[in-house]
Amino acid sequence: MLMHAVFALLSVSSDVAAGSVPAASYDFLLADTRISESQARAIAVQALPGAVRGSELIRVDTRWVYAVRIEPVHPNRRESTVRVDARDGSVVATIPVR
Repeated sequence: MLMHAVFALLSVSSDVAAGSVPAASYDFLLADTRISESQARAIAVQALPGAVRGSELIRVDTRWVYAVRIEPVHPNRRESTVRVDARDGSVVATIPVR
């Protein structure tokens, strides 16, 4: 049963990314999230000031996180992905993009 839920989430997520399914249709799968994508973007910009290039909700280990890609304001810094916990809004990691 769990495998079916995982495969359903993966297929729906790819359909949502492609724009063929509205995001609201898979909200029941994301009961662990307590903050919105726009709140996660604001938290990420506070952690690493810059322009948001995109964001997505992903599962990392046992938790949902928003992966927010940010181009920093400072020209000598690299573009990075800031991971924000979808449950409590804490910054989990900042990962430079290669």
